[in-house]
Amino acid sequence: MIFSIDQFAEKVAIQTDDGDRYRYAELVSMVDEFSNKLENHRTLAICFCENTVACVVGYLTFLNTGIVPIMLGTQIEPSFLVDYVNEYRPYYLWKPRTLKIDVTGFKLAASLNDYDLWVTSKFARLDLHPQLALLATTSGSTGSKKLVRQTRENLSINTVGIAESLSLDESLSTITTLPLNYTFGMSVLHTHLSVGSTIHLTSHSIMQKDFWLRMRDGEVGVLYGVPFTFEMLKKLKIHHQELPYLHVLAQAGGKLSPELSDFFSGWCQEAAKKFYIMYGQAEATTRISCFCLNEYPEKSRSVGYPLKGGEIEIKSEKAAGSSSNVVGEIVYRGLNVCMGYAENTDDLVLDDSWCGELSTGDTGFVDEDGFIFVTGRKKRMVKLYGHSVSLDDIEASLAAEWPGQFVCIECDEKVVVFYSKAHDTVCLSRFLATKLKFQTKDFSFHRLEKFPRTESGKINYHQLGAVYRSSIVADS
Repeated sequence: MIFSIDQFAEKVAIQTDDGDRYRYAELVSMVDEFSNKLENHRTLAICFCENTVACVVGYLTFLNTGIVPIMLGTQIEPSFLVDYVNEYRPYYLWKPRTLKIDVTGFKLAASLNDYDLWVTSKFARLDLHPQLALLATTSGSTGSKKLVRQTRENLSINTVGIAESLSLDESLSTITTLPLNYTFGMSVLHTHLSVGSTIHLTSHSIMQKDFWLRMRDGEVGVLYGVPFTFEMLKKLKIHHQELPYLHVLAQAGGKLSPELSDFFSGWCQEAAKKFYIMYGQAEATTRISCFCLNEYPEKSRSVGYPLKGGEIEIKSEKAAGSSSNVVGEIVYRGLNVCMGYAENTDDLVLDDSWCGELSTGDTGFVDEDGFIFVTGRKKRMVKLYGHSVSLDDIEASLAAEWPGQFVCIECDEKVVVFYSKAHDTVCLSRFLATKLKFQTKDFSFHRLEKFPRTESGKINYHQLGAVYRSSIVADS
């Protein structure tokens, strides 16, 4: 059985918003029963994800029987879904009954709770690489059809590595704060199932009272989140709440601001809780590094050290390999590095393209103690007048001088700066022009009180570009 969940038999695996409890033995039985309803055990299935028992059972069944799931959110644009279906030609659709999508050419084959299984015969049988187990998205809600080809070994290695790095065991239950189609959300499910702990599936967000009732009544021990989650947790004054069973907070999915990092590290230190910082990518089956910030407060800007069995190299024109404090591209090696990308069915038979080595596209350095520091993205570089500068550095420079949040993109050969609080844009422009040796005309400033975000809580840069272009049209 996938993740060896059958070894935990009588322990509670899942608890729902309705108070229903499912023991591991029941979960295994549901997976076995559902697998008997599947006709083709080596094909593709699109799994539309919600934090429900039926979704989890379907997903685990696909993994356990060799069906390769493509994990998508229920908020997907209809046109994007059509592209996925036409490009990958799935045999199955596993979807909530309430999700209204075009199922022309599919027929209803089975149901479980609030989910329906639809099958089709309109596509020819696919050839799949024997090691291919899962196709994960990389782009949130942008609709890119590029998927990451993950193997069962990738999933197993990464699951064990994360569980060990967080010191998880059956006593530490968790609650869903992320969608299962987001690789971070998937990894939470995998790791807690692998150690036999309880997962509280909820449709409530952290902004709802019912979420916190589930936290307390369920004696939740581990709380996960992306940077936006921790922004909200601070605003909700989590440090003033009575949460005696909460022992671990863990953050991934983007760089946490220095302010939030220091705040949660300090609170967790005082409250005798552990605060973990994690770093990873879907291409590395979600996790590359992890560490407990409480234990290394002097490394508060780091993302930790590699998971067991992994190693980091910094590729730079100045130096390479083990040279410390030299900034370059972060390259990761480990058994959790995936096979490569897929953009259509032809790619599903390809052998391992990356051979255990991932060029992350992130820039950073490793210090003399082996801790990784991420400084930005290679793609988030802008070049004007022959001079290159990181958009991440621009954001950090502005945030160090003025309150509020700053988000930068490059558009139409300008650095477009979005900001959340009222500022004198002339001062901002002069500051950046002086600091970066650009001209004030190279910057465009736009105030947004609320930044668009992807389903996983990250800044949606693609949508910000559309916001900027719309403002240009409106002003013309």
